[in-house]
Amino acid sequence: MRRVILVLVVILGLGLVPRPALAEPPKAFTEQLKKGRALEANGKHVEAAAALEAALRAVPDDPAALAELGWVQYKQRDLKKAEASTRAALAALLKGSAPDEDNAPFVTPSRIARGEVLYNLGRILEDGSDKPGAIKAYHDAHVAYPRGIVRDQLARLDAAAAAELEPYRPEKMQGPFASIDAFCKSAEKASTGDCECGHALKSEAKRTLAAPFEQVAVFPRRHCGDGSDQELDLAVKVAAGWYVTDTAPSETNSSPDHCGEAEWRFKGATMARSTLRLEYTTKANCNHKANDWGWDERATIAIGVGPSGTPSATPPIISTWDSLPERSHTIKVKLTWSDGAVEVAGKFAHKPDAQNLAGKHPLVFP
Repeated sequence: MRRVILVLVVILGLGLVPRPALAEPPKAFTEQLKKGRALEANGKHVEAAAALEAALRAVPDDPAALAELGWVQYKQRDLKKAEASTRAALAALLKGSAPDEDNAPFVTPSRIARGEVLYNLGRILEDGSDKPGAIKAYHDAHVAYPRGIVRDQLARLDAAAAAELEPYRPEKMQGPFASIDAFCKSAEKASTGDCECGHALKSEAKRTLAAPFEQVAVFPRRHCGDGSDQELDLAVKVAAGWYVTDTAPSETNSSPDHCGEAEWRFKGATMARSTLRLEYTTKANCNHKANDWGWDERATIAIGVGPSGTPSATPPIISTWDSLPERSHTIKVKLTWSDGAVEVAGKFAHKPDAQNLAGKHPLVFP
């Protein structure tokens, strides 16, 4: 298994992770850090450790040098020292993080670095036969910086814990309801304002259904339930009644605060053996003050019925997201379906958490 510290090296080397308050690192530090990295890359671990220790004498508690040193010590099989250096690197990264950084809606550079170092800590603890510690380290690494490689390593130790971190893990839908109208009435009772619900979108393609699914519907819901300006609900009917799941506004780029409502279109429903796939799209452009942007998005939600007998749905799987010229990136993703799994591949935007989406994802319906 290759180490993941290489990404950390690039990030820290670019100065994206907070360092101690220095206008510029001393020359002795940068030279020794560079020397240590080169020596380690050539397998000269003793010399690399000496260079990295020299770098730390110039800038004590530097997270880059500490993380590199911890990995070199790991390669030397000095697990006790490797753990101490790696934990020190984590402490230095946390000290330089923003107070509410973990609640940010995107993965920040220092969170990436923390995820990399936590992954290395997991490797160290796993080799040291500390299975509970390794499980926690891998879990925390994935929370900080979600990636398939971390999830795979965790699955070797705790398959259930790894399954909980799957980005497309199916969750039970709300229900049963006697009808969509009955669901809307329950949403209206919890409404924070005027509630508009239940006007199903027309399908642009033929609906192909099979047992246990009898009917499907896709409908927008505005100002209902949790107070969101706009949501999109997907509903399926089975023998027990209607079950409903909602997609978050951010998943469909509705931008109701600045640009009004996005227009949703229900593209249709198809079966992949026992799994129902509902596909919808949204396309719009927006002009607000000096900002111009737009989106053309296609998304799929997979729904299945597991041992519980209750339909469960994945989060939206964005299969394409083509930007307008004003935007700086484009995502084009190919989905390959099989019974019980979906494989995601293609071109992603240049964003850190894209690695979490690539690869094969099991669709285990509870």
